[in-house]
Amino acid sequence: MTVSRISPPNIGQPIDVPYLYDMATAINNLADQIDDSSAKATTIYSREELGRDLRTSDAKFYANFVDVVSGVTKSAGDTEPFSFNISEKGFRYAPIVTATALNTGSSTASNDVTVVLQSVTNSAINGFVRFNSPGRVDVAINVIAIGLSR
Repeated sequence: MTVSRISPPNIGQPIDVPYLYDMATAINNLADQIDDSSAKATTIYSREELGRDLRTSDAKFYANFVDVVSGVTKSAGDTEPFSFNISEKGFRYAPIVTATALNTGSSTASNDVTVVLQSVTNSAINGFVRFNSPGRVDVAINVIAIGLSR
């Protein structure tokens, strides 16, 4: 919805009812637009707080990636750690986190990995990648964290 622009009155022009009506209509249209976007709600569950409804704009979102290994030969069962420092990101409690592996090369061994999150706090995300097939690997980790803002 586009709000129509109101032309400013000329200096010395008397303010009349149609002009005031146009101003009130434009202000009300703007208020409706702001209201709609700020009223969207999100529910976040955490170990510390079981279900909190809040405005989506008050939730904290974090997304990032890290290259774990590049052009390295691994045996089946080998692991490689990864971590993300989120201490300055403003989470009140440990966020809900999802981590996914990304094959950044072309080897089939990079497709056969398992991602394990070991610990998640409001300051760090720690985990490891387990390589299930031997070979040269190129793997990155993508994380998305959603939680309550401080």
